[in-house]
Amino acid sequence: MRYFKNVIVLILLLFVTSASLAAEKITIASWNIQNFGKSKVESDSKMAIIAEVLSSYDIIAVQEISNVYEKSDEGCPRNENACPGHKGCDLIQNALKKHLSKKGNKDYAFIFSPHVKDERYLFIYDKSKIEVLTEGELVIDKGDSLNIPVCDAKSKGDMVRQPFYVTFMAGDFTFTLVTAHTSPDRNIAELEALERYYRDVQNKDSENKDVILLGDLNAACKYSPKNKSIALKKPKYTWVMADTDDSTIRKTTTCAYDRIIFTKSTKEDYTGEHGVFRFDEELGITKSTALKISDHYPVWAEFYTDKDTD
Repeated sequence: MRYFKNVIVLILLLFVTSASLAAEKITIASWNIQNFGKSKVESDSKMAIIAEVLSSYDIIAVQEISNVYEKSDEGCPRNENACPGHKGCDLIQNALKKHLSKKGNKDYAFIFSPHVKDERYLFIYDKSKIEVLTEGELVIDKGDSLNIPVCDAKSKGDMVRQPFYVTFMAGDFTFTLVTAHTSPDRNIAELEALERYYRDVQNKDSENKDVILLGDLNAACKYSPKNKSIALKKPKYTWVMADTDDSTIRKTTTCAYDRIIFTKSTKEDYTGEHGVFRFDEELGITKSTALKISDHYPVWAEFYTDKDTD
């Protein structure tokens, strides 16, 4: 009898230990949900797939939130309408809440960016694990202001779409996520600008050096030739996704466009686990169905939350 009691105690200890270890890590992801707007929001089948994918992660940076609902945005005007509380953002947020609520015990919250050219960014995070420390801000180009997005490639600014960043805390891990969607036509110049923006964000808070750059950086294939030397490729930067980590769905492309990048201080919090989530294969759907959701796969990386070294 004592033997069986000892076995039961051991099983319980293993269960508690494994649960504790799980709580000490978070997964951070980035996903370009191509033209995420009306056609997807109004389709329960598409939203069910999107929610299934998003629910795999604790925090997700989303690119290409469409402005299709926002009639006043035509011609790339000033951003006089903040999110939430605006029709387009509310409809997307409500649709996500509806479908994510069916996906287990995570309690997701949402942070939309102002307009950046023809889209918005969005952070989706599990507020039962993660706390927001600062309101979201755009990284401002020279010559631009927060409420006047860059409308085209002829802007005075360094990027067509300014990056968007928010500082979060999970356990002992305080980190800032900077998400970006670079313009393919100006990609090398924009990657150079991103390196400067990264340092600017990192230097804003002397106590928190854990800054993670993530998004659709078009950092592969013809948009970012391997022989091009850029500052973000210096040894101080860790690129989680290798050039072989294809994040595109189409059979005609094999490109690691989507990236997660950080410096040494954050590398110490990185567990080494990362990947590309090929949701068509994982969910058992066809590529043609997957392409109705996006032409990109999400990319993700895992971080410890109990050993922040800053």
